[in-house]
Amino acid sequence: MLINRANTISLCSERRPESNPELIVQELVREEGDMSFRFIPTALIFLLSVGALSAPGQEVLKVPSQYKTIQSAINAANKGDTILVAPDAVHNGPYRENIDFMGKAIIVKSSNGPYETTIDGDQQGSVVSFKSGENRDSILEGFTITDGKGTYLGAGYKGLGIYCKSSSPTIRNNSIQNNRLLWSPDLGSFGGGIYCEGGSPLISGNVIRANKTNAIFFSQGGGIYCSFSSATIVNNIIVENRVQVGDDMATGLCYQEIYGGGGIWAQGSSDLIINNTIMENKVNKLPNVKEPSRGGGIHGGAAYNCIIRGNIAEIGTDVYLTGINYCHVGGADPKLVGYHLRYDSPCRDKGTNSIKGLPATDFEGDLRISYGTVDIGADEFFPRLFHTGNSTPGGTIQVKIIGDPGQIWYWALSSEVLNPPLFIPGYFGHLYLNPLNIVVIPIGVFPNTRESGFSYKFPANFPKILIPTQALMGTQLSNLNMVKVM
Repeated sequence: MLINRANTISLCSERRPESNPELIVQELVREEGDMSFRFIPTALIFLLSVGALSAPGQEVLKVPSQYKTIQSAINAANKGDTILVAPDAVHNGPYRENIDFMGKAIIVKSSNGPYETTIDGDQQGSVVSFKSGENRDSILEGFTITDGKGTYLGAGYKGLGIYCKSSSPTIRNNSIQNNRLLWSPDLGSFGGGIYCEGGSPLISGNVIRANKTNAIFFSQGGGIYCSFSSATIVNNIIVENRVQVGDDMATGLCYQEIYGGGGIWAQGSSDLIINNTIMENKVNKLPNVKEPSRGGGIHGGAAYNCIIRGNIAEIGTDVYLTGINYCHVGGADPKLVGYHLRYDSPCRDKGTNSIKGLPATDFEGDLRISYGTVDIGADEFFPRLFHTGNSTPGGTIQVKIIGDPGQIWYWALSSEVLNPPLFIPGYFGHLYLNPLNIVVIPIGVFPNTRESGFSYKFPANFPKILIPTQALMGTQLSNLNMVKVM
């Protein structure tokens, strides 16, 4: 199925001697007129990917080329429309807005993902609001949501990053970070990253990091706050969030019922908290607060298949008043690389497959239940291909993979990405690279260290292009890894 050529092999070939990826890539780039391997501009790849976003009669509204702001596009949108937002570089900086979905069943989506597209609330309120009965067809996807202050209601601020009242939107694949109420003389602060009151929102595949609630008495849910809701909180990485309570002038009359939940506060709700990684969150109090802090990771609710570890509170370091089901709480090192499971992680194959709402994929879109039983945490163990270093002409990157010892692995690259990806019978995972112009390079046998890789130095005259890559290990196809040479 895959093209054979010098120094390359097909998926079904026998083991071959190890090759030099650096020489092969340079050879491929030098070859002129070889249409079996051609690079296409980044913009075209994203045009191909958004072509399936809208059905006949539905529109794609583009920001900033057609509408200068995201909110003006929302105002003009009709049911079923998609608002496609270009990256910060096209906009000459972050989008400094506080947007409201206005009850519309629309998709607001970035073209390049959260690390290139930012909505900055500029401390003017909640960065994003759902407060008009939105449903799951109201979708926020692919943004960094930052610098929110929250919606002021009564005695405090709610939803610093995202405010959700009596609504059920879909909030997926965003980076919700650094939304902080620096200090408030008001009594309360709720939901540093996301606030949910009522409704049934789907909160999936987000990184919720370094958000902070801060108030005199009521401070709850540094990452997520849920009250009288039935949210589905799945496949999220919830880390380094803070709840702080107290003030130099306060009397110290704080009680366990009114502050806590460094990662998640979920009392009075029927939320499903499934396959999340909840780590290094903290409930902090100033010296004049007499009552101990509680629930560094989660306060209340019920959790399934979650890693909850390294959180900080005086009582219930990781969990307090929380139902724990097939979770890794405190204790042994979960053996992660970043937030990915290692081959020898004790969280592999230790979850439960029977929970309602179990996701079909993990936080990066890899298939769940890769070895018969679902893993614990936001990540499902899977051959994980990634790179670090300097991907510029003249720079050097380190191509790395996490996988099973003893397997032979191959590095593949192409000029085009399949959308949707292709399922190949007999292989686990999907093929993301166009099989009509793909090159597969044998690298070698995977070592017992469970991590492998190689370095690649780009020549000084290497073109500025986007290179889609993928790995094959045994019968497993890895994730798609895009190498952007800038």
